[in-house]
Amino acid sequence: MRKSITLFFLCLSFYCQSQVYCGIRDYVGEKTKPNKDQVYEKIKGSKILFVLPNTFTDEEYNKVLSESWKFSEYEVVSLKSFNENLSKYLKVGTVVAEYTGVLSTINYTNPNKMIKDVAYIFIDLQFYVVDEVKPGKKETAYIKSYFGDISFSPDYGRMRKDGVFGFNNITPKYLRNFKLGYLKNYLTVMSNNLSSKTLYDGYAEVSKEESLRNLKTKTLYIPQDVEQKNMGLFNREDKDLNKLAADYQFPKEFISIDELNKKILAGEEIYYLFYNQDNSKKIISVTNSKTGEKIYNVLERISYSVKDKDFSKLNKTVSKS
Repeated sequence: MRKSITLFFLCLSFYCQSQVYCGIRDYVGEKTKPNKDQVYEKIKGSKILFVLPNTFTDEEYNKVLSESWKFSEYEVVSLKSFNENLSKYLKVGTVVAEYTGVLSTINYTNPNKMIKDVAYIFIDLQFYVVDEVKPGKKETAYIKSYFGDISFSPDYGRMRKDGVFGFNNITPKYLRNFKLGYLKNYLTVMSNNLSSKTLYDGYAEVSKEESLRNLKTKTLYIPQDVEQKNMGLFNREDKDLNKLAADYQFPKEFISIDELNKKILAGEEIYYLFYNQDNSKKIISVTNSKTGEKIYNVLERISYSVKDKDFSKLNKTVSKS
């Protein structure tokens, strides 16, 4: 990270998500805009630098990339080396996927003037191409065109356990889905959509009936961390998993994040549920572990944790498929 960021959880203005956006994400508008043809021309045929933290070894990252990234050649660069040698890596035309945490202030305007500036933290793998390099007296400015994002979600359970109520240099240690299996799925989706020049909008509602029909007989794997509640002000107890998912009447199995990631990395084709908290927006999705594609994706506003009604809604959708 090039910035030291501290945020205390005194309100629910914390951005946390684990979505893929192939295009230009509009956070406020809850949509992703397609990349322009000029951007595809800039990145076509160029090697991409994956700037990643030392959570995993280069060998582990390269194995995942070899199985997921088909859009272009790639090179893994350590976050530390990149931040210490920006001028070495960033040239006009350089294509980058950079792990970064940014504190951003968004100005909301509305007739009632109820909400003004709200601070968010974005924890992303940001995809961009360098358009221009402007050397300055104090520092060099890099003008970039962004063309995609993979966003990550904090592990509230681990944070509570460690007594963490703020971030100082956000670490992947406290991200629920900065895992090799999840990365494999996210990178596969990004690579495929860049290759076909198609939009992939993590905000869009998805309900693929043909695939959802499979859930009538196939097991839905549910990560145990859906029991977590949004951190907010207080240390609130986690929910009972069996009660939480009681309304989902098709085959299901609760599974640890580590076991789920092993299944994804082993190439098993399963369906798994994932829960994302995007500030006051909750997103529930079901993903095919082989392709990384979502077969179900639902966004609910002003909602902060998984509820039994979410499983009831999914159950109804599968029943009708």
